[in-house]
Amino acid sequence: MRTRSEKYDALGNRHRKSYKQGEQIMALKKYDCLLFDIGGVLAELCSAPKLLEWMGNRVSYEEMRILWTHSDAVRNYEKGLITSEDFAKRVVEELQFNISAERLLEEFVLFIKCLYPGVPELLKDLEKEYVTATLSNTNELHWDRLCNEFGFDKIIKRNILSFRIGLMKPDPEIYRYAISKLSCEPSRILFFDDNRINVEAARNAGIDAIQVSGFADVKQKLFEIGIIEKHE
Repeated sequence: MRTRSEKYDALGNRHRKSYKQGEQIMALKKYDCLLFDIGGVLAELCSAPKLLEWMGNRVSYEEMRILWTHSDAVRNYEKGLITSEDFAKRVVEELQFNISAERLLEEFVLFIKCLYPGVPELLKDLEKEYVTATLSNTNELHWDRLCNEFGFDKIIKRNILSFRIGLMKPDPEIYRYAISKLSCEPSRILFFDDNRINVEAARNAGIDAIQVSGFADVKQKLFEIGIIEKHE
């Protein structure tokens, strides 16, 4: 039986390889850039239980998610339009949280729990063959934690962040901005996000996009596409 690499050779297609313990990058160069969301894709979040608690468990998870993502305070903060202190005061009032603004800030920063195991190693290997970048709706507190606690800005250096550019997914303009910054044809970009609406918006911009649920799912999709190969 042919190996995957042998099959590619027989088809006359060029493939590239780089090796690391346990995994192997190998793909037809269909893509030049791999673009990732951060929260829920590269970094584990622990926000839902706290948000439900702050709302006094008076709403369902889905209702809470909608209220949070459509909150004016949240959106203005993640666009970089207000300070952390203003955000805390406004969101406590807007969503009627049973917590002080000061306490909210203390706990909100910890919504970024950690990087998923294996993220630094895989991104380092991917960067040998691809442009790697992030496209994230985030804020200064979470970004500072990612960099100061986990060295994220050393792991991946191209980061398109909502609070820095004043744009948020799924606004079509943020995808046009990303395409321009990455200097890639849209069809040569593969984007991973855990939000279906963001994935659909990326596709509308001409970007290949896949909805994932956590880093294990990212690796599985990369394997299915042929970008990485796992050793059994």
